[in-house]
Amino acid sequence: MDKSTHEIQFAHWRQIIEQCQSRPKEQTVKQWLEEHDISDKVYYYLLLYRIEQEFSWNGMNISCQVMVGWIIQCCEKYLVLMYGCLKERLLEYPGIQADEASVEVIWDGRGGKHQLYVGTSERGDVPGKAGGAV
Repeated sequence: MDKSTHEIQFAHWRQIIEQCQSRPKEQTVKQWLEEHDISDKVYYYLLLYRIEQEFSWNGMNISCQVMVGWIIQCCEKYLVLMYGCLKERLLEYPGIQADEASVEVIWDGRGGKHQLYVGTSERGDVPGKAGGAV
């Protein structure tokens, strides 16, 4: 692929990213992507690719793979800590009630029919409150 074709494709995807980022506030990225028939994996890759190109134009060669590694490391270091704190907080309550129901999914992008499990949970005696759901 020659440079001019590459630049045209990049400009096209940059426009798509900008349109998605200027979507109505009540619309999620996922909803916008589905409405425009764009794969979420492609969209998020293109976001990283756009950043990679911006870095490259400024003399810094940082690949998408390196940036993905950074994202994974942040999740492993920081989101795991947050998850641990939330788990500790949840376990402070005296009891938990959970329920799970299966729902048949007709189409979810994988083809065929699948079962989706929807869960709800409730804790009793929330500190500082007269009981209720969490």
